[in-house]
Amino acid sequence: MSRLFVCGDICNSMSEMKKSFISDELVEVIKSVDYSVCNLEGIEVDHNTTHVDYPHQQFGTVSYLKSCGFNMCLLANNHITDGGPDRLNYTIDAIDNVRLDYIGAGFTEEQVYAARIKQIGNYKFGIINLCEAQEGQFSNSTCTYGYAWIGHFSIAKTISELRTKVDFILCFCHYGLEHYEVPLDCVRQYYYQLIDQGVDCIVGTHPHIAQGYEYYNDKLIVYSLGNFFFPRKTGRYDDENHSYSVVLEFKKGRKVQVTPIFHKLEEGAVCTDNSGRIDLKALNLLLSNNYKYNEEETIRKAFDGVVGNLFYNSMCSMSDQRRSPKERLKDIFRYTMFRSKYINSTAKIRASIISRLFENEIYRYIIIKIHNDYGEE
Repeated sequence: MSRLFVCGDICNSMSEMKKSFISDELVEVIKSVDYSVCNLEGIEVDHNTTHVDYPHQQFGTVSYLKSCGFNMCLLANNHITDGGPDRLNYTIDAIDNVRLDYIGAGFTEEQVYAARIKQIGNYKFGIINLCEAQEGQFSNSTCTYGYAWIGHFSIAKTISELRTKVDFILCFCHYGLEHYEVPLDCVRQYYYQLIDQGVDCIVGTHPHIAQGYEYYNDKLIVYSLGNFFFPRKTGRYDDENHSYSVVLEFKKGRKVQVTPIFHKLEEGAVCTDNSGRIDLKALNLLLSNNYKYNEEETIRKAFDGVVGNLFYNSMCSMSDQRRSPKERLKDIFRYTMFRSKYINSTAKIRASIISRLFENEIYRYIIIKIHNDYGEE
C-alpha cells in the first residue's frame, strides 16, 4: 500500500514570516504518510524584499514546508510566474536547496512538462502537474519560462509513456471556477478524458473553496481541495478559510481510498476543524443529483459576477444591460465627449481582457454557454 497526503493552495503572503502556520496536529498527519504534496501558489521572495503586490510566499516558507514533512511542491498555477523569470528561478533554487521535489514550471519545454516518477511506499507513481490558461502558461517552444498548461500537445503522449513505467499515474490540476461549489462540465469532461487516456487519480485546486469528489470508471477525481493556507486581508472570502485535505491510499486491484482531513484558518494558522462546516457528502451529491441544473445556475451566477463584468469592461460597459438608463446615458456622454480618456487610452487594456476571456478555458466556456442559451433572447 502507498499513502499520500495532498493539500490545496498555500500562499504565505503574511506581513512577516511566522515561526509556524500549520498546527502540530496537522504536521503529524503530513509526516505520517509515505509522501506529502502541496500547491505552492506563488513564488518565494528573498530576505531583502519589503513589498510585493501579488500572491507570494514570504522568505523561509519553502524551508518551513520541508520541516513540516512535505515532499513535493506543485508549481503549475496562475501565480507562479507573477514575479517574472528571476523570482521563479529563485523559488526553484530554494526548493532544490532543501531537497524538496517540484513539478509543473520552469524555463524549457522539457523541464516544464516533465513528469516525475517516484517510488512511494510499495508502488511506483508517475506524477503530472497542469494548470488552466492564465498569464504565464508555457504554451509553445518560443516561451522562455512558464507553467505547464492543460492544453499542451504533449500530455497524451506523456500519459501513454508513463503507463508502461509505473503502477499509478497521479495528475494534479489547477483548474476550475473560483468560489463556486459546482465544478463546470468542461472541467469534468477534461478530467474524464485524462482518465480515459490512462490517469488513475486526479486532484484539483484553484477554486479556493471545497468541491466534491467522484469516481469515474473506478478512478478518483477530487475537484477542489480549496485553500490550505491562504490568508486574505480583506475578509471578503470567509468561505476560503474552511476546507479539506486528503489522505489517499493506493493499493492494486481496488479504488483509491479517500480520507478527508478538514481544517480551518484560525488566528493566522491552519488547524484541524471538527465543526462539520464542510459537508462533503452534500458537495458530492451536487455532482449527481440535478447536476445539469446546478451547473446552469452556477454559470448564470458566474456570468452575472466576474465573467460578465470583465466582458462589459472590455467594451467600456456600453453593452451592460443591467445598468440603469441614467447610468447608460452618462456612459454615452462620457465616452463621446472624453473619448481619448475613456476609450482610446484603454484600448490595450480592453484588448487584453478580451484575449484573457477567450483564452481561459473556464471563461470561454461560460461565455459560450450563456450565448447559446440566451443569445437569441
